[in-house]
Amino acid sequence: MIKDLSTEELKAELLRRENEEKASAKPKAITDPNLDSLKVMCQAYIDGLANDGYVDDDLDHYIFETAMTTLYGDDVWKWINGKH
Repeated sequence: MIKDLSTEELKAELLRRENEEKASAKPKAITDPNLDSLKVMCQAYIDGLANDGYVDDDLDHYIFETAMTTLYGDDVWKWINGKH
């Protein structure tokens, strides 16, 4: 029964459950992601450097966003933004 548990045991159980909930809410990588968009952006980065040495300052940020979305799905940003 719950009344037979000590305060420390109850706290430990609550902490265990909180950690379990956090772990289950953490985004998981998509098994077979479609890399086409990521490839296009990375190629644009390489081409920019190769052709004229210039790459849009924001392109590395867009590549990161595309990589995260590609690997973890659109909802990854809701989770990430919730952590900030």
